[in-house]
Amino acid sequence: MNKNKISGRIGVITATFFGAGYFPKAPGSVGTLIGFIIYFLLKDAVVLTHICFFALNCIGFFVSGRAEKTLGKKDPGCIIIDEIAAVYFIFLFVDIPEGLLYPALVTGFIVYRLYDIYKPLGIDGLQRLRGSMGIMLDDILAAVYANVTLRAVLLLTVKLASYKIT
Repeated sequence: MNKNKISGRIGVITATFFGAGYFPKAPGSVGTLIGFIIYFLLKDAVVLTHICFFALNCIGFFVSGRAEKTLGKKDPGCIIIDEIAAVYFIFLFVDIPEGLLYPALVTGFIVYRLYDIYKPLGIDGLQRLRGSMGIMLDDILAAVYANVTLRAVLLLTVKLASYKIT
């Protein structure tokens, strides 16, 4: 077996997160859920969270284009490392108030998936880029939009919770 085939297969294994991307229903949501689990498990170890997701993003940029080429299809759904790695940007520098962790996680998940699926506000344009750039950048932008939306929802929630009716 030649070096390119081995490299392509390793790229597919990694980009599909060891086969999780072959889940028969909603593989992008499965990838997002995996990213959320990683984030949740590491969230209290801030430096480790940054290192882990930096590594996931670097790996994603490195392998997703190779996997796409090996699979012979533009941004196939089974490539989920982009969703996993993008989760980091949903929560980057978001201060989640005490007692709102689980609602924030659910809101972040839903909002991110909506941006990732419907691709508004330039996300679709990024997906049209070739190779790893198109695969990774559209998810990162969707996560940045989810971050801004989550911040607004949390701010509104805190403001409404502090509002007193007299």
